[in-house]
Parts: sequence; C-alpha cells; structure tokens
Amino acid sequence: MANDHEPPPTADLDQTEDLPDPARAGGGWRTAAIVGAIIVAIIAALVVGLSLTGGAPPSALPSSGPSAAASDTTPSSSAPDEAVPTEAAPPVEPTPDMTPVDQPPAAEPVPISDPAEIAPALTARISAIEAVDGEAQGPGEVAAPSIRVTVEIDNATTEAAALDTAVVTAYYGSDSTPAAELREPGGRAFPASVAAGESADAVYVFSVPPDERDAVTILVDYSLDVAPLQFHGEVPR
Repeated sequence: MANDHEPPPTADLDQTEDLPDPARAGGGWRTAAIVGAIIVAIIAALVVGLSLTGGAPPSALPSSGPSAAASDTTPSSSAPDEAVPTEAAPPVEPTPDMTPVDQPPAAEPVPISDPAEIAPALTARISAIEAVDGEAQGPGEVAAPSIRVTVEIDNATTEAAALDTAVVTAYYGSDSTPAAELREPGGRAFPASVAAGESADAVYVFSVPPDERDAVTILVDYSLDVAPLQFHGEVPR
C-alpha cells in the first residue's frame, strides 16, 4: 500500500548562517594586534627620549638660560644675615672751659698828657700826638687827615710784661665815633713783651676830622683781666 505520507524533511546540512564566520572571528584579533603594536611603539619612543635626555624628564632638567644663572647666584632667603661691622665712635674729648671773662669796666678818663696805671708798677702814657696826612696802604683804608699817636708802656716790675694782647683804639666827637686806623705814615705795633725795668712803645695812625679834634679819647686796652685806660682831651689839628 502506497505510503501517502512523505518522509519528514531532513535538516539542511549546508545552513551556514548559524556557524561562526572565520573572517569575522579573526578581525577582532587583528584589531588587538594593531593596538598592541601602537602601544609598543609609544613605549619605545618614550624609552628613546629618556635615553637622549639622560634619564630625566624634560621638566626636571636644569635650565641653561639666564634665569638658571640668576637662581644659582641668588642667596637663599633662609640664610642668616651677616652682621655688618660698624666703626667705633671716636672718644669724646673734653671741651675747654669756655666761660666768658668779665673784663673790668674802663677806668675814668685822664688827661691825654697824664700817665695812668695799668697794674701795680705797670704804667701807660701818651708820649706824643701829631697831626699827619693819613695814607691808604691796606685793604679798606682811605687816605684822610689823621693824628699819629705814640703810646708808651713802662714796666717797673721784676718780670717781663707781655704786650701781645694790648690794643689801642681812638674815638672822637660828642658821640664817641670810632676812628679808622691807618698803617701810614709810621704805624708800628708793640713788641711781644717789655723787659723788667724797661719801656716799649707803639705808634698808631687814626683818621680824625680836624674839626672833631677838640674831644678825642685814646683807649689803651692792655688785657682782659685789667680795666682799659682812657686818655681824653684835645689833640693837634
């Protein structure tokens, strides 16, 4: 009897859609191999770079520019400051005694022809007065009618008397106007001293107007510790 049923279909052994594709399976391996080769190349490049720079990364190498030289010479701020030596102050020397000397007031005027005592046994007098024409010889001097006065100091003491501090000045008129001193004719200063038992003189020329010569004062100032002497009166015109 004929079989009305067809045999069941057999499975198609050539169905390849479910089997793994060797090409696709091998594609992932090749990708991994390429990535690995790139990584190896990067590592090799880094190794070569490190060997050329001496094994240190570029940021760690010292700079050879001006900033590096400046940093080498700049002292550390943590170093202690060195002490700067200072010179010792000079010793203070004692100042001399500057106490002013109070000179005694001028003695009462005496006539021009009279002697006057400077100190015991030391006497001054006007030994001569002459009318002369004063000559301008030094700076600031002006030629004018003048008087020439000779002052003599007698030393009757037992020791030499110093004359280097003696000063002679002249004044004239009711207002005691100071008379300008001239050097010529014949001016001469006192010597440095006068010996015991001796006398010494000096000559002074003063500019005094002829119409003011009826009241003239010659002041002899021997030193600061004695009173100045005043010789007052009329002098030749």
